[in-house]
Amino acid sequence: MGWSELERTFKVSDVEEKHMCYNPVLDVHKATAFLFKWQEKQFELRKSKGWTTKDGVRLRGHLINAEPPPEAIPTGQDPSDFIQGILADAFGNWIKGHKAAGLKAAIDKIPNPERIKRVVCVGLGLIAPGVIDLDTDKYVLMRRPPTCIAQHVAALAIVKQLREITSQKVELYTTDPNYGPYHKRALETLDQVESIGISFKVCDPAYGKQEHFTKIDESSLVFSVGAFCPIMRIVSEYTRPVAMIWECIEEHEDPKPANLMEPNPEVVWYEVKPWEVEGGEEYPKEIVQVPGTASFGGYTKRMVDMHRHEYYIEEAFPRYKEGEEVPSSFDLLDPSKHQVDPHGRYWNNDVRMYVHFVDS
Repeated sequence: MGWSELERTFKVSDVEEKHMCYNPVLDVHKATAFLFKWQEKQFELRKSKGWTTKDGVRLRGHLINAEPPPEAIPTGQDPSDFIQGILADAFGNWIKGHKAAGLKAAIDKIPNPERIKRVVCVGLGLIAPGVIDLDTDKYVLMRRPPTCIAQHVAALAIVKQLREITSQKVELYTTDPNYGPYHKRALETLDQVESIGISFKVCDPAYGKQEHFTKIDESSLVFSVGAFCPIMRIVSEYTRPVAMIWECIEEHEDPKPANLMEPNPEVVWYEVKPWEVEGGEEYPKEIVQVPGTASFGGYTKRMVDMHRHEYYIEEAFPRYKEGEEVPSSFDLLDPSKHQVDPHGRYWNNDVRMYVHFVDS
């Protein structure tokens, strides 16, 4: 039988501190209680069926903060050293990667690159995630996620290139609510790895701190693919970075499309409507939208206007075009050394690099 992931929350603190603290008016404890009550019912249902779906697919649990404990590392290394080893190998192969040349060309074309003092990454994901086996309650290290690894390595490559062409010490920041202590230590001491020589400064994403937004300003390049927060909307309200690498707003492929898009209502936090789930039960109505992969209510007018009138899409940036043949394996890691998910994409189909117009 094949394996499938089943979202499972093991710690109330993970939900409250990492996912629901972004909404200051939310009754966290009440919402968490409803969430756990619903999940408990679903897990009892799955357990009664032998942890399989109706199609016979085997299920595993999934931790919100799923970085590996020491006993899960097959090499016997400290988890931070293990994570650094993955990044070191991938960074060493970056120059041979199928999108490396395009990214270098795109960065080279940024007007007056000396304007960039820092690169700020948001939501690049875990480099070494894992799951809990439902039968044994033991942690199982998953295959390495290509997109998360490629995005961290691409950020390192961008900073290295900017330092070379500007002769400035461009800083590198990152944040992700799923970073645990091992990922933080690995990223913050990465400059000690001789083959890399650059480290990330990890920002605290929790409500009341949200340090990454204090680093994003008119002298930054923002790199955010699939972020856990509505970063486009927030950035559009207070600053204009030099460049932004993030999901494309399709209507802005042509800066002045014939059919102008009407922005969705300005809604950030809203109640999730119940939907039918297995067993005929409904998701509790009291649960509200929380940061994750779900929609955040669409685009604001300010955000739409920012993309349309203040930025252009740098065509040299290496997108994945429709019909393009994508490598069937991840070309930054040796499969005989690393267990990697079987696809070769570095990021989503719709990622673009937006560059701010330079005043003449």
